Amino acid sequence: MIISDLEFLDLAELENSFIRGGVSTSANTQTLAQQGLGVANADANAVGPQTFTSTQTNTSAVTTHNYSISKALANADAFASDGNNSSSYLSNSVSFAATAS
Repeated sequence: MIISDLEFLDLAELENSFIRGGVSTSANTQTLAQQGLGVANADANAVGPQTFTSTQTNTSAVTTHNYSISKALANADAFASDGNNSSSYLSNSVSFAATAS
């Protein structure tokens, strides 16, 4: 398409503002367990007028001369609402490793 007359254009300027509507959520968890090591990561994001986010992580690693037990747990929860619409997201991850000497 070729436009030869641009006289109809008006300049619109928005400074420091977002044009966005609705609500959105996301949640992500990652865990890793191996001999003597536990790693857990959790993130939760919520966008809207009313929001709630929660993350929990827990790791443990026990190593003795007889055995090794490692675990990693991660939970993430996100909720958003604008009165008309709502969005929620939940993510969980668990890793476990056990070895005998």
